[in-house]
Amino acid sequence: KNDNNALPLAPTSKVALFGNSSYDLIAGGTGSGNVNKKYVVSLDQGLSAAGFVLDDSLKKSYTQFILEQKAKRGKTPAFMLPPPIPEMPLEMGRLQQLANDADVAVITVGRNSGEFSDRKVENDFTLAPSERAFIENVSNTFHTKGKKVIVVLNVGGPIEVTSWRAMVDAVLLAWQPGQDGGHAITDVLSGKVNPSG
Repeated sequence: KNDNNALPLAPTSKVALFGNSSYDLIAGGTGSGNVNKKYVVSLDQGLSAAGFVLDDSLKKSYTQFILEQKAKRGKTPAFMLPPPIPEMPLEMGRLQQLANDADVAVITVGRNSGEFSDRKVENDFTLAPSERAFIENVSNTFHTKGKKVIVVLNVGGPIEVTSWRAMVDAVLLAWQPGQDGGHAITDVLSGKVNPSG
């Protein structure tokens, strides 16, 4: 989806980057769906390398939140998926400040999958109620200021979009893009490459 030329992003745009997997990219699935990788370029790294300006305090908040949540979940058995990290909550006042300062909002929705466990409908195929509310809050706040909202789907399989896609201006299906995923997604968001295939 790309309404009213929301994409490509204007060069050097100030981007408010939301979502755990914006900073902790899901490069590949688990088990035989895994990607052998030396490193993973996250979306924030890809955007920064391409000259987009990100809110540093938001990055620090997400990085700290992700570290704390991963420490809480303990050891995951081999080949099994670790439990997903809940999305970081944001106070309305901070969201409004980000909407004032940024040119555009980019929200990444992440889903992992792999061998030995089936996906579920609730909170996996469908958005969790907190995720849907977050997309709605970001969209309302940014649209009030005349700014666009883009959602990137960092997923390993289908996900329901019909119930919420009207809230946002663009949706990019990035799948699980491998170790250089942050650069690859940025190339599409910036218009360097056309995602049509």
